[in-house]
Amino acid sequence: MDIQIVSGFQGTGKTTFLNKYLPLLTGKTAVIQNEFGEVPLETGEMAGDLPVKELNAGCICCSLALDFRTGIMELAATYHPDHIVIEPSGISSLSDIIKTCISLREKEGLSLEITKMITMVDIGDYTGWAEELGTFYMDQIRRGRCILLRGFGETTEEEQLECIQALEQENPEAVICKEDWRNLSDHELMRLIEESGDYLEEARDVQDRKTALKIRRPGK
Repeated sequence: MDIQIVSGFQGTGKTTFLNKYLPLLTGKTAVIQNEFGEVPLETGEMAGDLPVKELNAGCICCSLALDFRTGIMELAATYHPDHIVIEPSGISSLSDIIKTCISLREKEGLSLEITKMITMVDIGDYTGWAEELGTFYMDQIRRGRCILLRGFGETTEEEQLECIQALEQENPEAVICKEDWRNLSDHELMRLIEESGDYLEEARDVQDRKTALKIRRPGK
């Protein structure tokens, strides 16, 4: 069971993205939604096949952390999905969400992997949020494996370039879509997300290298 996280502040288009992305996934999919914007999640023909667990009146990384853990466990036990796609609130800490998922695997024995980490960014809002919220906001940028942009029509080419360069500096490993992702075909969008790679595979490679170095230390 893979965990995919779609993060971004309110108004960046997370639910709009999900409406396009969810029908493209193969296998059984479930959704945990922690923020509800002006655009509703459209299950359409997937209704009945797409369980959606709504967690509101709080944030899944703090006040709703227990509900979040319980929600994943219930979906895993009753629906056995191939994918759980999580849409946290814009003020969620991705680091804490990741820790919760890892804890569920290590302490509860759930067979899950965090794979896709998709971050939505509005070019016009980027500088303001980065300056006002600092590390709290940048955690979403630095954790993202695929960064999708919007706001090209409301910003100048100079502003767009400055935003893209700032994102590349903060997260040089991420795949950044340098055009409005909504203009991409289904095939182009899926290819972009696949090119971004999986989150935990990289982390495990790093951990394996650290372990190997410890083993090779003299006297150990």
